[in-house]
Amino acid sequence: MEVSGIILCGGQSRRFGPNKLKLKIGRLPLIINQIFKLSFFCTRIILSTSTENKAVLTGYLHKIDRYVKPFASCMHKLKGEEFFLPPVDLVEDNPMFTFRGHSGPMIGLYSGLQKARCKYSLVAAADMPLIGYKLLKMMKSEAVKGKKDAYIIRTDRGYESLCGIYSRNCLKVMEKNILNSELKISDCYPLLEVKILEFEQWRRQGIDELNFININRKADYHKFKQVWGPDYSSYTDFISRWSELFFR
Repeated sequence: MEVSGIILCGGQSRRFGPNKLKLKIGRLPLIINQIFKLSFFCTRIILSTSTENKAVLTGYLHKIDRYVKPFASCMHKLKGEEFFLPPVDLVEDNPMFTFRGHSGPMIGLYSGLQKARCKYSLVAAADMPLIGYKLLKMMKSEAVKGKKDAYIIRTDRGYESLCGIYSRNCLKVMEKNILNSELKISDCYPLLEVKILEFEQWRRQGIDELNFININRKADYHKFKQVWGPDYSSYTDFISRWSELFFR
């Protein structure tokens, strides 16, 4: 089953300070890192963003080939498989809601789902640098097996609303909630057919909590850097480490 990919990248980085989209994961910008990861599963990727972040993302997309070519070469060398970048679209927050002063991940998710061509979309926040192959594969496989409106992970901290599978069936409920100024994504769940994926069940299959690290504050970025380790002098060594973390 084909799925779209939606990367939520409209945040204002209030808690972090500088614009997080300008951060780099080793030699890859944060957003390019996330695009590459969803490329393994999605036929088209949507960057759902705010007007403020549009210029930053447009700049990265204009020069994305300079990242794709060495990455594809190293992936073939290290993993023995071809890497193909699907079409990537940039979508701004729906003006119907921004005109009313609404913003946030619910608006980004709604705007992305509106543009998605597939029934289901694999959704991830831009600032989850350690989201891994196993987790993305498991989420997609849940959508293939079922017919729910959404598939959401729940950890000890609660719902991981910014990392899941959402269908276009969610749009009507989301629109109603947004117009009522109910902007928390999880508030939509009781009104939808949602399958809750308990993280404890997935932990036994080797999926760890590193997947859910969000770079909200500078302390989170330092935590990520500790996991990542030192910078690597060669691009091959960098991709080797990238692959080790992604395919863990």
